[in-house]
Amino acid sequence: GVISPLPIPHETSLGNPKMHARVVTPALALDPEYWRALCPALHVGDDAFMASVKPMVVRGEIAQDARARLTKLGFTKIPGHRLNWRKAADHGKLARAVLTLLQHGWNPSWVLVYDEAWAIVQELSSFMYEATGNRINHDALVWHVSPHDENPTAFSPHRDRQPEDAPSTFREDGSSMYTTAWVPLTDATTENSCLCFIPRNQDPGYYAGDDDDPDAPPEKTDPLRLALPHKNAYQHITSVPAECGSVVVFTHRHV
Repeated sequence: GVISPLPIPHETSLGNPKMHARVVTPALALDPEYWRALCPALHVGDDAFMASVKPMVVRGEIAQDARARLTKLGFTKIPGHRLNWRKAADHGKLARAVLTLLQHGWNPSWVLVYDEAWAIVQELSSFMYEATGNRINHDALVWHVSPHDENPTAFSPHRDRQPEDAPSTFREDGSSMYTTAWVPLTDATTENSCLCFIPRNQDPGYYAGDDDDPDAPPEKTDPLRLALPHKNAYQHITSVPAECGSVVVFTHRHV
């Protein structure tokens, strides 16, 4: 995701009108040269660049600590200084590309056209397997979030995944079979919308599942209401500020 303190592109700032999404044909959208011209600092379909990207090496105790916190709380943050970024070290290039895409009418997730986005995925792949037991599945999204956004692309509070049988989506050791790595491309703070979580032990539906009876009242089925039944419970909401280059990892059952 992009939590951007950079200048926000307004709808009146259209960039190059000849490259705006509203005039791009399907054929042009499939042409790598269009995307290279839009963000020339990035790579598109560059086999040599991607071949040079290797999974980062992270000390074993960092992955073990992450696994323990994921099992206990359902989320964890790994500071940037503990991660050995290489080809994907310059997150700022992707952040600037997102702003360029917005200026030209594209959703932030179109930055996944660029190899640098997948370099982040590749560099994290081994660490994520060690910390979670899960392999990369290429389910990826990108957001631009700012208090000044005219058309926000982020989500309101929600349960990340709603499987029919929630307990079956956990292993015997309590680890989750689906886990997300959220990488801020700019600093995410409490003032510009960092991630917030309700810890596992304060969420009655986290493991057991949620009641999806359409006839039941919301106070009996809404995960947020059940986890926050009274005002004192709001103290359990945990903000996770994350600097550029850090990683926030969380399971599929989080609110």
